[in-house]
Amino acid sequence: MIKRQPARSVALLAPALLVLLTVGHCLLYIWLIPPWQAPDEPTHFEYAALINRLNRIPSVADADPALEQQIVESLVRQNFFAYLTGQQPQPAPRSFDDVRQHVFLPRQVGGDPPVYFVLASLLVDVFAAHPVETQLRALRLLGTVWTTTVVLCTYHAAHALLSNRGVGFAAGLLVALQPMFIFIGSSAGNDGLANAIGGAITWAGVALMTRTSTQPWHPWVFALSGLLVVGLGTKSALVAAVLTFALLGAAMLVRWLLRAGGQRRLKLASVLGLLALAAGLVGLVQQGRDQQAASAWRGTTAASNALRVAQAPGADRFALYVPAGGVALQALPDVAAEWTQNQVLRWSARVWTGQNPAQGRIVIDYGWGQLAVPFTATRDMQQLEVSQFIPLYCPYVHVAVFADDGPLYVDRPHAASDRRAGWNILANSDLRQPAAAPGSLAAGLATSLRLAELDWVWRSERLHEPPPLGWDLGRVFFVSFWGQFGWMSVPLVGGTPWELVLAVLSGGGLAGTLVWLSRPARSVQQRRVVGLLLLLIVCGLLFPLLNAYIQPRAMAIQQGRYLFPALVPLALLITLGWHALVPRRWLPGALVVWALFWLAFAGAALQLVVRAYH
Repeated sequence: MIKRQPARSVALLAPALLVLLTVGHCLLYIWLIPPWQAPDEPTHFEYAALINRLNRIPSVADADPALEQQIVESLVRQNFFAYLTGQQPQPAPRSFDDVRQHVFLPRQVGGDPPVYFVLASLLVDVFAAHPVETQLRALRLLGTVWTTTVVLCTYHAAHALLSNRGVGFAAGLLVALQPMFIFIGSSAGNDGLANAIGGAITWAGVALMTRTSTQPWHPWVFALSGLLVVGLGTKSALVAAVLTFALLGAAMLVRWLLRAGGQRRLKLASVLGLLALAAGLVGLVQQGRDQQAASAWRGTTAASNALRVAQAPGADRFALYVPAGGVALQALPDVAAEWTQNQVLRWSARVWTGQNPAQGRIVIDYGWGQLAVPFTATRDMQQLEVSQFIPLYCPYVHVAVFADDGPLYVDRPHAASDRRAGWNILANSDLRQPAAAPGSLAAGLATSLRLAELDWVWRSERLHEPPPLGWDLGRVFFVSFWGQFGWMSVPLVGGTPWELVLAVLSGGGLAGTLVWLSRPARSVQQRRVVGLLLLLIVCGLLFPLLNAYIQPRAMAIQQGRYLFPALVPLALLITLGWHALVPRRWLPGALVVWALFWLAFAGAALQLVVRAYH
């Protein structure tokens, strides 16, 4: 027992050093980065604070003017605008709408999944009596916990794959000293928790695939399942990892079920259990469907759905029902609205009443102005059509039918642009799809997964087009992955020698991984794990690429931080590749050079941050 103690001490030394290094690195960024200078911190903080004040998860309709004013006054005190735009606005903003006149400030409430913000609200409550800046720094400290978790997951995943603590320490160094990852992880936002879940998913997957036949699989499967569920409730960037493991799990289950042999009762129980689980999930989603409302169509407020009927008087199909003083409106997704710009938009619908005549308007609203054509509806169905030129850069495009005096029925909604004559831009134009009830699981999934945008991109065949921004999309993604601080306004890598060095380091590591795979000494388990890591990276890259397609072109630039949930697989493969390329006798010296390189890179980033903000 005494003889084993030194070995155990050495085994604990590497992760302990990595923890100290990570915590120290995070604390430097918390101290050096002024409040609100990490992406979306104001609206991330608003989300957590609203949960604390309302004691529930807020909807997009929820707002607290006093909270907004508190945050905006802090933005002014902390020179938020001077850092981003070079000058303080006059007069000073007092609300988020005022702020949005000067900088891009997307709102997270009603868009991002709530798990992180529920946890963050507990810290906001603890520090509620302190200044808002103190509350923000408390959330940044919480990010340090998540970031340290990722580093430990990297170390343990590497050890599970290779049983080599040197490779684990080297991979951990890459993560602990990656400056952009530390900057994002130590900010107030859901990125840190998403990164921790992504790292833990990778470790659990590697451990499950490399376990021996005598080691139980149940703990890792349960841990992996729980992480995947929590991940879906944390950030949409984890969808790639969730889908990857779900497909792999399904393939492994089918293989096991089809394998000849015993365990028939266990197999039957597994199939029945999965069918029950699937039925329960489908039922839970369907429970949130409002059969009396039409998907994609909204009523008098942004949070209400337009009503529909299965059989309107005189019709044998679904129709919208617009009560007196109401509206049936479809707001085109931003990517679809952009598609209609600089073209003539034609909007038509069939309207009628159940009994008495009613007055209404058919409208095209493009933000800077609107076309509203009044009409009188009777029991006789009439087809209405209006057309309007949609100017470039207008803020939005809505099509609607208003019932000003008396209720209306509306069907056959159709909107088309000269860009693709005759093709109906509108979603749910046959009105057959029921709406998701506000606040339901179905509504939350539709918003966080951007289902409206995905539906339009699929129907419009935009995916057949070249990637937005071409090769610049990939380059911006690469340089911002390694170092682009502030609100993408303080570049470290782009256009500097660091860009070439990091490209060689990344490409060389991945090439080295292929060399490692080509060697016959590798076990089947290890090859499968490396295949899993490559798959996680590819899926992680596909997510921001798809995200670029569903955004307007002005917002198509994708930030490298969206790949951070897959940083552990990337760090493992880069480290593994260079470990395979370096001759064995040079490995001790190579580890020193490796550590010095990442220390120099981290130091250069800190020097840049000091120059930018101090």
